[in-house]
Amino acid sequence: MFKKLLVPLDGSPLAERALRLALSLARQPGVEVLLLRVAYAEAFIIPEVGVPGARGLAWPGQALAHAAREARDYLTGLQMAYAAPERLIWSKVITDETQSPDIAAHIIQTARDDHSELIVISSHGRSGIQRWMYGSVAERVLSAAPCPVLALRSAAMPRRVLIPLDRSPLSEQALQPGLDVAHSLGCDVTLLHVIGQTAPSGVLPSHPLYHFYARQVRADILDKPGQPMEPKQRLLDQLHDEAAAYLQQLALQQRYVGLTVHTAIEVGPPAETILEYADTHDIDLIAMATHGYTGLRRWVYGSVTNKVMRQGKHSMLIIRPPV
Repeated sequence: MFKKLLVPLDGSPLAERALRLALSLARQPGVEVLLLRVAYAEAFIIPEVGVPGARGLAWPGQALAHAAREARDYLTGLQMAYAAPERLIWSKVITDETQSPDIAAHIIQTARDDHSELIVISSHGRSGIQRWMYGSVAERVLSAAPCPVLALRSAAMPRRVLIPLDRSPLSEQALQPGLDVAHSLGCDVTLLHVIGQTAPSGVLPSHPLYHFYARQVRADILDKPGQPMEPKQRLLDQLHDEAAAYLQQLALQQRYVGLTVHTAIEVGPPAETILEYADTHDIDLIAMATHGYTGLRRWVYGSVTNKVMRQGKHSMLIIRPPV
């Protein structure tokens, strides 16, 4: 289970969705939640002293002091509002003198310094006139954080968690964090294997079926006219049986009492098939490692995981395996 959570906030109700989720994860005694806000000297309008109704720009020093004070008051208010005996809520304000600070870098460095085990962040929100969107702060944190990142994209609490696995040790890095989150939130879990990702055992590069398999099964092979059905069906049966045994073994190994774990096997291009399954089965949260193996290819950040992140509407739990 996660014992040290980091929640970056920018003062918006949208960003505070992440706090509500983090507090739901922090129900176990001894869990620490660190609230982080970066204060910087945005240009903003203040009343002119001694001139009723007049407005003027604050000096940078005034702006920075005001932003830091507002950030501290804001986080202190949240600490008081959500205080509970079973958890510790801390707050940290980072003051950055630049007008366009690297918010993501501050979040990542804080996670390192605090030895955070999970960052919970809203995928968008407001920070002055800026937004935390996929493609900016949240995406940069997802791509470089030293610990798992849960990027929330909905106000609703997750109820169903999907963990795609490609039978590689790297993809399995997402398994335990995904189960931890599901157990803490009371979610159902589905372990999904997409045929088209991993060659079956015994089908090595020297095997005549390897290159037949390594291409996209559904798009390039199953629907291609003139291909004999018997070897196709034998291969698919073998892949399906091996995937079923693999997923069932993982499901039986999970250690949480009362956690419902389903298994599913689909055929097709990995990212598109994962998203299609998530859409048709009302998945709220997808847990994935940032890379793994897909036949001769890799699940690099920017391919399968990135496609799922960018094209889907689901919250994401992203795990970056240690180098």
